[in-house]
Formats: sequence, structure tokens, C-alpha cells
Amino acid sequence: MCKGTNHQHYYPTTSCELCKSNASLYCQADDAFLCRKCDKYVHSANFLARRHVRCMLCATCSRPTHRYLVEVRLSVQSHTRAK
Repeated sequence: MCKGTNHQHYYPTTSCELCKSNASLYCQADDAFLCRKCDKYVHSANFLARRHVRCMLCATCSRPTHRYLVEVRLSVQSHTRAK
């Protein structure tokens, strides 16, 4: 069962904007869909980029989920935003 949220925006494309592989994250600050490899590259560039909150995409419908990434680490750190 899909666990995507009911956001008003639906993003039909799930391609990474840098390498064109499957995107798994959306960065609202950059307005960009990224795969994990490109996300690590882009968001490790400087301390400002590291603070961007990125939303993980649903593997089924490509919609944003309630899982978020904050900062760049060797392992993925996910957080849930409080409502």
C-alpha cells in the first residue's frame, strides 16, 4: 500500500535532475529531485547546503512522504516533522 502524503503537488517525474537515474529525494530549497548519490554530492558542498531538509519520495507513487533527511552523513538519517 502506498504511503505517500496528500500534498497538493504531484510530481510525475522521478528522474534525478543531475544524472537521470531514479530520484529518491526531493529538496524544496533547491526545487530538485535527486538520487542518493547526487544528493550526497550536492548537499555536502557547504554548511548552508547541509542544512537543507530533503523529503524522501514514495517508491510506489513518487509523492513526498513524511520521512525527511537532514544534513549529510555516511548513513541516511531520517526524521519526521512534527505537525
